[in-house]
Amino acid sequence: SSSSASTSSTLTTTLDTTTASTTFDPNGSTCEKIGRDETACNQASGCSYSFLCGCRDATCGDFFDESACKAASCTWFGNAFFCADPGEPIDCSRLSDETSCNAQDDCSFHSEAFVCYPTADGVSCTSLFDQSSCESENHCSFDSNAFVCLPKDTSMVDCGSVFNSEVCDSIDHCTFDSDSFRCLVVGENPPCDANFDEASCTSAAGCEWLSDSFQCFDPSTCSSSPKTTLDTTT
Repeated sequence: SSSSASTSSTLTTTLDTTTASTTFDPNGSTCEKIGRDETACNQASGCSYSFLCGCRDATCGDFFDESACKAASCTWFGNAFFCADPGEPIDCSRLSDETSCNAQDDCSFHSEAFVCYPTADGVSCTSLFDQSSCESENHCSFDSNAFVCLPKDTSMVDCGSVFNSEVCDSIDHCTFDSDSFRCLVVGENPPCDANFDEASCTSAAGCEWLSDSFQCFDPSTCSSSPKTTLDTTT
């Protein structure tokens, strides 16, 4: 069930979910002060609890069912089961089925790779795993030694999508990090989640260690800035 109340400056919609009663108010500004008190966060106006980030301002992406999403004046993508800000450009890669992908003007579906991609960019070569589908794309080239599909223009390679160490090191702007087993941009630090113990995590720039879950994460990925505001008219 849902109910709404209007004031001169904000519209608050209370939604009953299976876990807690959540009030969605994008103008909320005190969520971060609640920290990691999950119960208090779920009861606070405009807040949403994240396992990694703690309490933060709620956004459309925090709703995981259609009724809650629409009640908050957000856009629901039924085939892909996610909620987005109205008018927000859609990340095509989140659309995993052909119908929902092709319904978006800026997205196209690759029937062999089963991926949705931005039409203007073309399909990512590294998402094509066999030679025939790779070579069917004019901008891609298949490396038969490493069995990997790469852009003909190697300056366009996303290092993070390369998993072969030799291929990684053969690309000018990429380098393979043997500690994290990741292909990184030259000069880039390994991501925080590549550190599996507290010592390596706390010594890594910009990383924090969560002792409860034994995880290393980058707190800069936690944004409390809401992407959308609710319609204040009733």
